[in-house]
Amino acid sequence: MSFYIRKSLRAGPFRFNLSKSGIGVSAGITGFRVGTGPRGNYVHIGRGGLYYKRTIPSKSPTVTRETFQPGLSNVLMKEIESVDVLEMQDSSSEELLVEINNKHKKQKLFPLVAIPLIAWLSIYYLIVQSPTEIRGLSFLLFCFGTPPLLLITATTGFLAYRHDQISKTVILFYELEGAEESSYQAFHDSFQELVKCSRAWRIRAQGKVSSLHEWKINAGASTLIDRTPIRFTFQNPPYVSTNLTTPAILTAGKTLYFFPDRILIYGQGKVGALSYTDLKLAVSNFNMIEAQGVPPDTMVIDYTWRFVNKDGSPDRRFNNNRRIPIVVYSELYFTSKNGLNELLQVSKPNAGIALAENIRNLALVTKPEVRFSADKSLEQAINAIRLGDKKTAYQLLIQVINANPTDKNAEKAWLWMSKVVNDPQRKRQCFETVLQLNPDNAVARKALTRIEATS
Repeated sequence: MSFYIRKSLRAGPFRFNLSKSGIGVSAGITGFRVGTGPRGNYVHIGRGGLYYKRTIPSKSPTVTRETFQPGLSNVLMKEIESVDVLEMQDSSSEELLVEINNKHKKQKLFPLVAIPLIAWLSIYYLIVQSPTEIRGLSFLLFCFGTPPLLLITATTGFLAYRHDQISKTVILFYELEGAEESSYQAFHDSFQELVKCSRAWRIRAQGKVSSLHEWKINAGASTLIDRTPIRFTFQNPPYVSTNLTTPAILTAGKTLYFFPDRILIYGQGKVGALSYTDLKLAVSNFNMIEAQGVPPDTMVIDYTWRFVNKDGSPDRRFNNNRRIPIVVYSELYFTSKNGLNELLQVSKPNAGIALAENIRNLALVTKPEVRFSADKSLEQAINAIRLGDKKTAYQLLIQVINANPTDKNAEKAWLWMSKVVNDPQRKRQCFETVLQLNPDNAVARKALTRIEATS
């Protein structure tokens, strides 16, 4: 499935357009549009690395455990849960997250418009229930009052809906190049494999079977799980208008949206973010004792009994002891160092292997470049000198000089180097180098004159 990067998108009455000069916005009707300068959030991934600009507010091994979803059991279940969404914050996404969360909290006006209409309908109900002698007059007033109220309600409802779209919507434009676009396309393709899986679940809790009795009454399973259905799909987050279609994992309390440069996590009215460098995905096959119907895309490898003896034969004491298939599913374990902890299952064996590889590729192409800053290193060197740490200062000054031996920062670095070295001859060399770079440097000339006078 190919993803398409649109050059324009809509948010309420506004159209946002991507051009070489940035993001432009226009409003109006067909044939007459009014435009302004750059607006929106713009993310570029390509040559020169990744930058964000805001211009407005092999075959997988099979695990040898057998898993079963039980009814009543005494097995201790351990919850598998991520931390609070707001704790998942990637430093490169801070500005975007502030905007999304602030707009996410804004009250919708549209539902409030219905209050006058509900009140008027309540009055109508009271009219119907009123005594006969006043019902005719009341009904007449209701008939004359209803059309204006409906017109006002429709008008204010439309305006409130437009207001909600404009005030709560975040614009997010992407521009991808070359290998970066290919990497995200490959991610899209591998995610499509999970979308096509017949069934998918999130594991809320699991527990080891430790007693023979529990093993026998749970179809011979070594692990019990508590799971809930989820969905892999392609959709964009609420009130985020973007120029591409986003892969998404929809679970009961949390939704993960996979953008080209980051993962946005929505849950409990909050929004968090992860970078692909922080995201880890482990994929493996495992055996599942499936008592709830066999999906068509899985593989049945064996059978067991709902109540089983130690030797694997059916326990004849139970009349409703039915045979249950053992199937192979794929398990996807999403984790991150800042608290993501999501264990998912899909019905198709080996599904997710390509996705894990493409997540690693996205981590490489979206990894922020660590760029050397001569100004910052020079500032750090000066602070180190003032603190008496000459060793650190020397290393930083050498980095500044090597970065560009003839620029203004190199001149300053040689001047400060004279305070780091102790040998008089080396001090002389520092000042002489400064004067070679800038013959008008009065500080170096004065210091060199003083050295010559004392030698």
